[in-house]
Amino acid sequence: MAEEADDFFAQEQFNSIVLFTDEDNVAPEFCALTSTFRGRANFGMIRKDEKALVERFNIKKFPSLVVVKSGEHFVQPEHVQPEYNYDLGDMIEFVKEYVTDEKIVPTFAEDSMYPELVFTAENFEQQLASDHRIAIVQFYKDT
Repeated sequence: MAEEADDFFAQEQFNSIVLFTDEDNVAPEFCALTSTFRGRANFGMIRKDEKALVERFNIKKFPSLVVVKSGEHFVQPEHVQPEYNYDLGDMIEFVKEYVTDEKIVPTFAEDSMYPELVFTAENFEQQLASDHRIAIVQFYKDT
């Protein structure tokens, strides 16, 4: 997990906003936060049982939101908001200074473990049927 986290935080396009939690499920407010700022920051969640990561960030209380500046490996968090109460309005106020002004569409290498596919009404079934891997599909409404 630590190697994957290093790769996640090394992405230079965005700052990373991470929820440290002791819950098994993702809080709906955190999901709403990620949707609100999709394409403007990296979002991740680390559970309490990932002890090495919890220690690296010196997290003492759960839930906590952490911001890590883009391209840096596990620096002191820019800001930690301990014992976050999952109020969406407060979360938005907290992270909005750390997200990009413009939405950036991430790019994936051709040989990426997670290739990006663009589905249309015409190719949707064919694209899903042509691959035997599990596919996660998310639909967005562009505004």
